[in-house]
Amino acid sequence: MFTIPVCTEHIHGAISCERRAGGLIPWRLPYKMLDLFTPDNTMGQHAKSPAGVRVRFYTDATEFALIMSPHTLERTFDLVLGEEIVASSTVPPGETAATFTLPEPVEEPIEIWLTPVTDVELREIRCLNGSYLWPAPDEDRLRWVTYGSSISQCVHAHSPARTWPACVARSRNLNLTCLGYRANCHLEPMVARLIATLPADIITIKAGINIIGSRSLSIRTLAPALIGFVKIVRDQHPHIPIGVISSIVSPIREKGADPKALDLTRVRAILKDAVDRLVAHGDDNLYYFDGSELISLADADTYLLDGTHPNGDGYEYLGRRIAEMVIDKLLVKVKTVKG
Repeated sequence: MFTIPVCTEHIHGAISCERRAGGLIPWRLPYKMLDLFTPDNTMGQHAKSPAGVRVRFYTDATEFALIMSPHTLERTFDLVLGEEIVASSTVPPGETAATFTLPEPVEEPIEIWLTPVTDVELREIRCLNGSYLWPAPDEDRLRWVTYGSSISQCVHAHSPARTWPACVARSRNLNLTCLGYRANCHLEPMVARLIATLPADIITIKAGINIIGSRSLSIRTLAPALIGFVKIVRDQHPHIPIGVISSIVSPIREKGADPKALDLTRVRAILKDAVDRLVAHGDDNLYYFDGSELISLADADTYLLDGTHPNGDGYEYLGRRIAEMVIDKLLVKVKTVKG
């Protein structure tokens, strides 16, 4: 048996890593700057949940465990080889080890997808057999950055590698960075600045539902907010494909009684108009996708948990739909841009 401390070279899909006495915490924001993103720290609370973050390594061991600090909540982790989820491990409250067994050694990179539900303080990788373990770089795959709300953080997914961004990334062999934050996604300028600094080959922006719920933007301000967000990203990513995805259906939010207030129907129209304006001004790698075509009113009873968020099957269905209807189109454009 041997153990390897978890280091930043093992972690993929995080924005920053905080070193503490107990171990390493992956964050999906720069953790030293959280108060600049939302003063009340609502975004920081959910950026600490490592949705889409993976521990990635090579080893000849067939029995190993990811060791972490104890937590009050149950947490589930997935072992992924290529596209395939090979095993899942659920860590009960107070326990510290997510354990995995393979039938035989593998030569390909091993990925352990971390829970999207709550924070994880990683300590070490413990191998019960084998002779080596070292970090696995992920430099050859195309990089995809996706920004969204709780529907992109996906706490109700069946397991970490079965969120919709994870399903897309696995099926299309993409290096994922998931910037989905519960109760957020209000087209925050600081998130746009963050995305502009990240290496990316494609970017998706999935917005709308929380803008209505929190009344953070209005009919007057929504289009300028999206236009400004995209322009900030474009300053550093002038040519890569960007997809703007409006909200999936939420039956009670589709039509509002107040003609001066946002509902989902108005949000979709405004987002499309903003994208059309940017395209008319020369952004020929920007695309709008109607979220009501991804999970529609006809799908609501089957795939929505509470009238707004997908259930576990719904997240996998959404992943398939976005892969086919959004990502495949953007990937064709990547090949065009790269020549």
